[in-house]
Amino acid sequence: MPKRNLGVAAYRLDEAKVSAVGALLRTALLFGVTLYAGTVAAQDGSALMGTDSCTSCHAIDQNKAGPSFDDIANKYRGNANAEKILLAEVGGAQGHPKVSASDADIKTIIDYVLKLH
Repeated sequence: MPKRNLGVAAYRLDEAKVSAVGALLRTALLFGVTLYAGTVAAQDGSALMGTDSCTSCHAIDQNKAGPSFDDIANKYRGNANAEKILLAEVGGAQGHPKVSASDADIKTIIDYVLKLH
């Protein structure tokens, strides 16, 4: 069989395949980065609890001077305002001592606690 010269049409087909594969790889990378970011945030919340003295008064599964993180998560499960309420409480309202952590760290810890169980 003689070889056919496909010329520009073959080049455009290959270009389309490369473009499609590139788009697929970019999508997979974005998805992977998103999953990783969620995992890192959860790990950071756990780590921040110890550095911001939360564990002086709270533990994951037992009451100390304050309620356990499990009890807090259960109390606010399904409450759309949970984060807002807890941010206010940790900020010094309703008997909780004001913490010295940044607002971003407090939010990360609260997000972690609310996702327990």
